[in-house]
Amino acid sequence: MLVAAFAQLAVACASTARPPGQQAGSAPAAPQVSGPTGTTPAETSPVPTTGSGAQGSGEKAGSPATEVPSSPWTAPATGGGSQPPPARVVPSPRAVALSGPGVTDDTITVGFPVARDAAEAAKEWDEVSGYASPPPMNWVPVLQAIIDDINARGGVLGRKLKLHVWWYDVADYPTLADYIDAECAYFTQDVEVFTVYMTGGDSATLECYRQAGMPVIVNWTNLTDDVVYAQNPHVFTISYPSISRVSRLMAGGLTDAGFLTRGSKIGLVSFDFPPWRRAVDQVLRPALAARGLSLSAEAHVTPPRSPEELGVMMTEINAAAVRFRAEGIEKVLFLDANAFLGYFFINAAENQQYRGFQYGLTSGTGGDIRDTNGERFYPAEQMDGAVLLGWAPLGDIAQAEGFKLLPPSASRCRALLERNGFRFHPDNCCRLWLGLEWCNRLWLLDAALENQNSDAINVASFIRGAESLGSSFKPTDTFGATFAKGKHDGPSVYRVLRWSPSYQCFRYTSGLTPMP
Repeated sequence: MLVAAFAQLAVACASTARPPGQQAGSAPAAPQVSGPTGTTPAETSPVPTTGSGAQGSGEKAGSPATEVPSSPWTAPATGGGSQPPPARVVPSPRAVALSGPGVTDDTITVGFPVARDAAEAAKEWDEVSGYASPPPMNWVPVLQAIIDDINARGGVLGRKLKLHVWWYDVADYPTLADYIDAECAYFTQDVEVFTVYMTGGDSATLECYRQAGMPVIVNWTNLTDDVVYAQNPHVFTISYPSISRVSRLMAGGLTDAGFLTRGSKIGLVSFDFPPWRRAVDQVLRPALAARGLSLSAEAHVTPPRSPEELGVMMTEINAAAVRFRAEGIEKVLFLDANAFLGYFFINAAENQQYRGFQYGLTSGTGGDIRDTNGERFYPAEQMDGAVLLGWAPLGDIAQAEGFKLLPPSASRCRALLERNGFRFHPDNCCRLWLGLEWCNRLWLLDAALENQNSDAINVASFIRGAESLGSSFKPTDTFGATFAKGKHDGPSVYRVLRWSPSYQCFRYTSGLTPMP
């Protein structure tokens, strides 16, 4: 999962590449393709005809973009019988005042990039990491099902949401710069969309959409610290706190939990990337110092944007594990992204048969993430004494138990997706988690625009509406979220978990605690 997730970030950072032969400034043909029974057709760029990238297992190449894929994952019990809310009273569409891109009197168009050759691209990463990624799933019909549900309840401000899909080939855009140029040109020049549901949040991409007057809604990104948020007021993240807030949480939460004490010899594993560097220098170090603590060793590794760079990062992490051991480091902290650093470091320590580290984790690393075979990412032999500060129960404890702790919105989303034919394996947190993520992002768009009390549908009205939500928006994959002026990263509370040698898993040892 984690290699696929980070590869997906690097790949999806090339996710909206212009199809070969298409000129900049020209919109692609947009055939109407039928989705699951009863859906509104999505508008798409040319439907894939080769590769299996976004196709579900068993789906034939060239099948319609919104066809529900056959899937190897079986269904657990449905989501608690949750019923959808009643249809809202729909006002007559009014003339759009100061409308943003992709907005008409009848529709609001959202964009979604999909890689046709994601499976092939993931194989390159797997060959380096040794991890076997699950087959990519076609998320287009998932988004379409959620959009159809919103539209069936009256749409957004009396307008129907409309999905525009851009299919692309990763192989055509080998560098991040190529991707940024292509995505920016496509979604700001070739077609008009109100927002783009991308995977990551590279600073250059965020700047492109800021200049175009488009809000950005992401669910789980580690590319943003307080500085990036201040520079990009159009960006909202639902289920992951800024790297700056994670740094404050680690310093305070791990100290309050008794994991970090005066005299602790602390090592940090982080990324050599501006938001992470700023968070360490401007937040984590001062917060530790205020508690009489300091970092004794640090490893800032190369964030991989290609399979080759993944190999470099793995070498750096192996060396860090050797160095931390030689320097007598006792407590190891991770300023992580999608369990990447934790996975490679902890397994490197186990491969060296060294079990003298105690790990201070967060939901960025997770505690009970499993692969498609149900195997845990982290060897139990490495976990004695570990403490986890968690806000994402689907990855912190076993998925079936974690799901029970989520707000009712999670059951509502799962029930909606299962009514539309989607099935999620009980041990694969990724598939269910990502499904819940799409509900989050589309529902926040709906809630913010409905909440902004004006006829305007643009980035300013979206920001105003989202900031005024407070804690009324109920996320699907974290305990709670709060939005306010100057606070655009949602998570508001966390819980402490400790590794239990008896149960061989993490167990909650605190109630909900406000997140700094």
